[in-house]
Amino acid sequence: MNTLPVVAGHAPPALIQGGYILLARQIIESEVWQKPPLYLKVWIYLLTRAQHSSYKGLAAGQLFASIPDIQKACSSKIGYRTETPTKDQIFRILEWLRHVAAQTAKQTTSQAMITTTKATQGMRIEITSYSVYQDMKSYGRNGEPHGERIANVTTSPANINKHSTHNKHNKNSSCLRTRSASEPSLLHYHLAEHLKASILRWKPNAKTPGDLGAWADDIRLMMTVDNREELPIATIIEFATEDPFWRSNILSAAKLREKYDQLEAKMHDQDSRRVLSAAHQRPHDPARGFVRAGT
Repeated sequence: MNTLPVVAGHAPPALIQGGYILLARQIIESEVWQKPPLYLKVWIYLLTRAQHSSYKGLAAGQLFASIPDIQKACSSKIGYRTETPTKDQIFRILEWLRHVAAQTAKQTTSQAMITTTKATQGMRIEITSYSVYQDMKSYGRNGEPHGERIANVTTSPANINKHSTHNKHNKNSSCLRTRSASEPSLLHYHLAEHLKASILRWKPNAKTPGDLGAWADDIRLMMTVDNREELPIATIIEFATEDPFWRSNILSAAKLREKYDQLEAKMHDQDSRRVLSAAHQRPHDPARGFVRAGT
């Protein structure tokens, strides 16, 4: 029951159920932020599932999980399709988290981000610096509004000359905004992951990159330069990786972009043929489309 007082005749908003975690602003400077989006998604999933305090044999920062659990929780919607990470993808991410050093506000520690121990059903995962991440005393005060902080992070070049004029500073900021706009977004990475998974579905031994940055950038160009949209791209990916002829030719995002118009035309041509074939197979009705006399 919400027991917060009513102020000035207005009821307080309902409490958000399930608790919360603390997430440092400095995460955008961490190694996990630089990895493909699935790494960050898995990391945040582990943070949200970890115990805040000791409970049922688990200490603070620990959780029980299995690779299938993480696969299901970290699946994504690509158009109308649900894309589930493979077991190998989740295993590689957990392996990376086991070896990359944890970072705090002051230093990089000698500990890995997580440790794992085999359990009856899955594994016991421990976030090694959980007590640091989730202790408000570990964080400095916000010395400036959130908007200004974000603006400074995204627009101020690291090597700016403190004696530069205001106009020069604005010029540098403008250039930096242009560069940041040319970087792949989470959506571009999701579509690149979709392409990779679709290729591996029919060709498990295909040579696909571990880091999808280049593929995501090709997807970005398809959307920003070629004016393609998310759902049509996802549909073309599915067609290209299922068609017996095209799937052996489309083994990268660059090739997908190069052949996009041909793929689209071929797909529409096949759709038209299916419609005509279905029409020819329907029983002939001489009265179809005509109004009978006297009715």
